[in-house]
Amino acid sequence: MATKYGLLRGINFERGEIQPNAAWKSALIMFDMPAYTAASDSGQLGGGGTDRNVSTTLTLAQIIQNTRRNGTTVTLQNATCASPGQGLNASSVETAMYVSQPTISAGNLTFNVTSSDLSTEIDAPTGTDSPIAVMVFFTEA
Repeated sequence: MATKYGLLRGINFERGEIQPNAAWKSALIMFDMPAYTAASDSGQLGGGGTDRNVSTTLTLAQIIQNTRRNGTTVTLQNATCASPGQGLNASSVETAMYVSQPTISAGNLTFNVTSSDLSTEIDAPTGTDSPIAVMVFFTEA
Protein backbone atom coordinates (compact mmCIF):
# COMPACT_ATOMS: atom_id res chain seq x y z
CA MET A 1 0.00 0.00 0.00
CA ALA A 2 1.42 3.39 -1.02
CA THR A 3 1.29 6.40 1.27
CA LYS A 4 0.03 9.58 -0.39
CA TYR A 5 1.08 12.66 1.57
CA GLY A 6 -1.33 15.55 1.95
CA LEU A 7 -0.37 18.98 0.67
CA LEU A 8 -1.05 21.20 3.68
CA ARG A 9 -2.69 24.52 2.74
CA GLY A 10 -3.48 26.10 6.10
CA ILE A 11 -4.03 25.71 9.85
CA ASN A 12 -6.61 27.65 11.86
CA PHE A 13 -6.65 27.32 15.65
CA GLU A 14 -9.77 27.42 17.81
CA ARG A 15 -9.75 30.50 20.02
CA GLY A 16 -8.45 29.66 23.47
CA GLU A 17 -10.56 32.34 25.16
CA ILE A 18 -13.58 30.05 24.92
CA GLN A 19 -12.05 27.61 27.42
CA PRO A 20 -8.62 28.99 28.31
CA ASN A 21 -7.81 26.14 30.71
CA ALA A 22 -9.05 23.29 28.52
CA ALA A 23 -6.59 20.41 28.32
CA TRP A 24 -7.32 19.71 24.64
CA LYS A 25 -6.86 22.31 21.91
CA SER A 26 -8.09 22.05 18.33
CA ALA A 27 -6.95 23.06 14.87
CA LEU A 28 -8.76 23.06 11.54
CA ILE A 29 -6.31 21.82 8.91
CA MET A 30 -6.97 22.24 5.18
CA PHE A 31 -5.07 20.12 2.65
CA ASP A 32 -5.12 18.81 -0.89
CA MET A 33 -4.47 15.22 -1.92
CA PRO A 34 -2.47 14.05 -4.92
CA ALA A 35 -3.73 11.23 -7.19
CA TYR A 36 -5.20 8.47 -5.00
CA THR A 37 -6.00 4.81 -5.82
CA ALA A 38 -8.61 3.29 -3.49
CA ALA A 39 -7.37 -0.27 -3.35
CA SER A 40 -3.70 0.50 -2.85
CA ASP A 41 -3.24 3.92 -1.20
CA SER A 42 -3.62 5.52 2.20
CA GLY A 43 -3.37 9.23 2.97
CA GLN A 44 -1.12 10.86 5.54
CA LEU A 45 -0.61 14.33 6.99
CA GLY A 46 2.90 14.80 8.32
CA GLY A 47 6.12 12.91 7.69
CA GLY A 48 6.22 14.05 4.05
CA GLY A 49 4.36 16.15 1.52
CA THR A 50 4.29 19.94 1.70
CA ASP A 51 3.54 22.53 4.36
CA ARG A 52 2.14 25.61 2.60
CA ASN A 53 4.03 24.86 -0.63
CA VAL A 54 7.34 23.95 1.06
CA SER A 55 8.50 20.31 1.07
CA THR A 56 8.67 18.87 4.58
CA THR A 57 9.40 15.69 6.49
CA LEU A 58 8.19 17.11 9.83
CA THR A 59 5.43 15.27 11.67
CA LEU A 60 2.00 16.88 11.79
CA ALA A 61 2.53 17.46 15.53
CA GLN A 62 5.77 19.35 14.77
CA ILE A 63 4.06 21.41 12.05
CA ILE A 64 1.31 22.43 14.49
CA GLN A 65 3.90 23.11 17.20
CA ASN A 66 6.00 25.31 14.87
CA THR A 67 2.90 27.21 13.72
CA ARG A 68 1.81 27.97 17.32
CA ARG A 69 5.29 29.27 18.30
CA ASN A 70 4.53 29.20 22.02
CA GLY A 71 7.37 26.93 23.15
CA THR A 72 5.19 23.93 24.02
CA THR A 73 5.33 20.36 22.74
CA VAL A 74 2.22 19.26 20.81
CA THR A 75 0.83 15.72 21.14
CA LEU A 76 -1.95 14.70 18.74
CA GLN A 77 -4.97 13.10 20.44
CA ASN A 78 -7.79 12.65 17.91
CA ALA A 79 -9.08 13.83 14.53
CA THR A 80 -12.24 13.89 12.44
CA CYS A 81 -13.26 15.03 8.96
CA ALA A 82 -14.61 18.58 9.18
CA SER A 83 -15.40 19.19 5.51
CA PRO A 84 -14.99 17.16 2.31
CA GLY A 85 -12.83 18.26 -0.56
CA GLN A 86 -13.79 17.89 -4.21
CA GLY A 87 -12.11 15.95 -6.98
CA LEU A 88 -12.70 13.90 -10.09
CA ASN A 89 -13.29 10.19 -9.49
CA ALA A 90 -12.16 7.41 -11.85
CA SER A 91 -15.24 8.11 -14.05
CA SER A 92 -14.24 11.81 -14.35
CA VAL A 93 -17.25 12.85 -12.27
CA GLU A 94 -16.78 15.59 -9.66
CA THR A 95 -17.29 13.99 -6.24
CA ALA A 96 -16.93 14.81 -2.54
CA MET A 97 -13.83 13.34 -0.91
CA TYR A 98 -13.85 12.65 2.84
CA VAL A 99 -11.25 11.59 5.40
CA SER A 100 -12.28 8.39 7.18
CA GLN A 101 -10.74 6.10 9.76
CA PRO A 102 -8.14 8.66 10.91
CA THR A 103 -5.34 7.11 12.97
CA ILE A 104 -2.65 8.93 14.91
CA SER A 105 0.79 7.36 14.92
CA ALA A 106 4.22 8.86 15.65
CA GLY A 107 2.83 12.42 15.46
CA ASN A 108 1.21 11.92 12.04
CA LEU A 109 -2.37 11.42 10.85
CA THR A 110 -3.08 8.45 8.54
CA PHE A 111 -6.48 7.97 6.86
CA ASN A 112 -8.46 6.71 3.88
CA VAL A 113 -10.08 8.99 1.28
CA THR A 114 -13.70 7.93 0.90
CA SER A 115 -17.14 8.87 -0.38
CA SER A 116 -19.78 10.30 1.96
CA ASP A 117 -20.55 6.84 3.40
CA LEU A 118 -17.07 7.03 5.02
CA SER A 119 -16.28 3.45 4.01
CA THR A 120 -16.07 3.29 0.21
CA GLU A 121 -12.60 4.44 -0.83
CA ILE A 122 -12.40 6.70 -3.87
CA ASP A 123 -10.19 6.40 -6.92
CA ALA A 124 -9.13 9.96 -7.67
CA PRO A 125 -6.67 9.94 -10.56
CA THR A 126 -6.09 13.73 -10.40
CA GLY A 127 -6.38 14.27 -6.64
CA THR A 128 -8.45 17.06 -5.11
CA ASP A 129 -9.66 20.24 -6.83
CA SER A 130 -10.60 21.89 -3.52
CA PRO A 131 -9.12 21.11 -0.09
CA ILE A 132 -10.29 18.59 2.48
CA ALA A 133 -10.55 19.87 6.07
CA VAL A 134 -9.91 17.89 9.25
CA MET A 135 -10.34 18.97 12.86
CA VAL A 136 -7.33 17.78 14.86
CA PHE A 137 -7.37 17.71 18.65
CA PHE A 138 -4.10 17.97 20.58
CA THR A 139 -2.55 18.68 23.98
CA GLU A 140 0.39 20.92 24.79
CA ALA A 141 3.03 20.49 27.49
